[in-house]
Amino acid sequence: MIKIELTQGQYALIDDDDLEKVGSGWYAMFVESVGSYYAMRHKGKGLETMAKAVMAPVPRGLCVDHINHDTLDNRRQNLRIATRAQNQHNKRINKNNTSGYKGVSWSARLNKWQAGIRFKNKNIHIGYYYDPEFAARKYDEKARQLFGEFAFLNFPDQE
Repeated sequence: MIKIELTQGQYALIDDDDLEKVGSGWYAMFVESVGSYYAMRHKGKGLETMAKAVMAPVPRGLCVDHINHDTLDNRRQNLRIATRAQNQHNKRINKNNTSGYKGVSWSARLNKWQAGIRFKNKNIHIGYYYDPEFAARKYDEKARQLFGEFAFLNFPDQE
């Protein structure tokens, strides 16, 4: 494993075998919508992520997903090619979440926790529950069913 020093006090990780492939010219860029840094460089008239350089060639219309959500960990064991939808399924919990669980929100109308999930641009209602943890477990069941290995789970260590 190699640490590549970036700007802003950040560094990226890559496998030893990828050092020649990724080359140089990398810097750290904070992406507000994700809430983390990416290793970036200028390429042509645009930008390239280090993850994409490691996994190149990435087929058109696909992206590179960081399995463990560490966007500066660009070792192959942490990267996979994904559709944009799959990449969204692996998205962390939203910053404005009040339940502490992905897919769980409070229904003031019913005084219960509501579990729901979004799939193929449709909101799917899972159910209403008195316990937010139980609602989160129901979310996880549905996320596993719909998203498979790309599901970001509330309880990843439990099947």
